[in-house]
Amino acid sequence: MSSQPVGSQLRFCLITAGNVVNRPRLLKAADALAAAGHDVHVVALDVQPELAARDTVTIEGRAWSTHRLPLRRGTVRGTLRRAMARGGQLAALSCRGWGGRGPSIEDRAISRYLRPLTRCAIRTGADIFVAHGLQALPVAGRASARTGGRLAFDAEDLHAGEMPDEPAFRPAIALVRAVEQRYLPRCTYLTASSDGIADALVERYHIGRPLVILNTFPWAERAGAIRLSGSPGSAPRRPGTVSLYWFSQVIGSGRGLEDAVDALAMLPPAVELHLRGQSERAFVDGLWGRARALGVAERLFVWPPVLPADLIPLAMQHDIGLALEPGRTANQDLCMANKLFVYLTAGVAIAATDTRGQRTLLDRVPGAGFVFEPGDVKALAAGVRRFVEHPQALRAARAASARAAECTFAWERDAPRLVAYLTGAVDG
Repeated sequence: MSSQPVGSQLRFCLITAGNVVNRPRLLKAADALAAAGHDVHVVALDVQPELAARDTVTIEGRAWSTHRLPLRRGTVRGTLRRAMARGGQLAALSCRGWGGRGPSIEDRAISRYLRPLTRCAIRTGADIFVAHGLQALPVAGRASARTGGRLAFDAEDLHAGEMPDEPAFRPAIALVRAVEQRYLPRCTYLTASSDGIADALVERYHIGRPLVILNTFPWAERAGAIRLSGSPGSAPRRPGTVSLYWFSQVIGSGRGLEDAVDALAMLPPAVELHLRGQSERAFVDGLWGRARALGVAERLFVWPPVLPADLIPLAMQHDIGLALEPGRTANQDLCMANKLFVYLTAGVAIAATDTRGQRTLLDRVPGAGFVFEPGDVKALAAGVRRFVEHPQALRAARAASARAAECTFAWERDAPRLVAYLTGAVDG
């Protein structure tokens, strides 16, 4: 394949097997590439009606085009397409369970919408196909092979390490590794969201080290705080309270939230806990029951998800951001989640479980918060209590967070690195 002259316009296809509103790294990459003068197309899904409006608002006015595969629930076309795709994936999984191997089986078993997404990607005529997420990797791999384009992959997570290393999960882990082993060595460009994930991929697949692009956010997004002040999505605060904050796409199990409620019960009445995300009903009902039993239900608040552009302004309304990764899997241990960088940019203190990824970041931001062992509720409560009892320490921690974001961990610094790497015009 011939080299593309540096500085010329390239056509990019960024692929996700989900909704664009749930892919902040894809959104930032698409914006950065388009701002640099490249032709950018995003291929995504349109499945959940509750996310469709948020997708529309998110992509409105951006300098790149989007094709959302119509799979929406409640429509005949979407229902048929989803049923056919699910049947194909189940057949592939069953075949693999009986000993079947090979690209056709493994790709289909990983990527439910492999064929229609691949067709969409090929139609973009891209020079570079960038997969965001494991399910998008076979799509980008096949599209690049069919068109002669280059292949890129953004490893936001260590996918083979998302499951516990236990016998029940080993077939699924083997499937993930088979797909990654097929495509990662073919990638011209590889990025990872943390040093730990980059190192793990190198060790596992003997590939060149991915470029580490952290989950940073634009420092300029702090300006949105004024716009959102008093909006329906904002969180009311009682005067004189200290607000603990946690957010994710889903409020559900396995995220350490029970520990946060238990810690709340050990803290003064002036401390509140605010959670934001799409609620898993049974889990949230159980969390409310736990809070009532501990006598802290009136200090627990649950909020719906918001658009990516609103994450930082809303986080700024709180005092301490919670990063509660349990660390039970390799991915949980190594990742540096989006929320850590939202907290830094929002200028809030951080209370984080002592995983390798989170400790690495907190070590680079001295004074911004504290770490505690996963599950150690007493240590979490003690760390928060120190901030409650010493407001000047809380103010100093918040200032340290904001300073680190402004001076070191800002997307304005990472975006040029990403664009320069993806447009490096190396031979495939």
